[in-house]
Amino acid sequence: SSVPEAAQPTKSQVEKLIQWVFADIQTHLGTVGYVGSAASGTELFGTLTYLNALGAAALAEQTRISDTIGTGERTRAQVLWRMYEQQLSNLAYMDLTRMGLPEDEVVPYAGGTSWADKLQDARNVDVVQPRFKRDMFRIRRISPS
Repeated sequence: SSVPEAAQPTKSQVEKLIQWVFADIQTHLGTVGYVGSAASGTELFGTLTYLNALGAAALAEQTRISDTIGTGERTRAQVLWRMYEQQLSNLAYMDLTRMGLPEDEVVPYAGGTSWADKLQDARNVDVVQPRFKRDMFRIRRISPS
């Protein structure tokens, strides 16, 4: 059965969906430590192109009204979106550097102040020195005289 033209997303809407899914994929890859994009013609490029199309198709399907009848039944949009999310999460377990995707070389921030920062602050005369110190208000025992 053909879908009425009014129920189909326009070309510009589909292009926006593709861009949104591309940004989603890039964000996901960035959170697991990769930067950049896959080179055209590589296996990874084909995989990411498929994933991008799958995500955009799922979002395009959501524009259509699809009724479910039975308990546990899923619409095509829900099935496609679940497939997209599963494939996207699978990327986190792969070593994508073997497929040509560069890894982010930034060391993750573990919190606190580094010794280099402390030394730099100590040498900087413009830094306002703290008014309070650790154990400043500790009660000291008074020795009997």
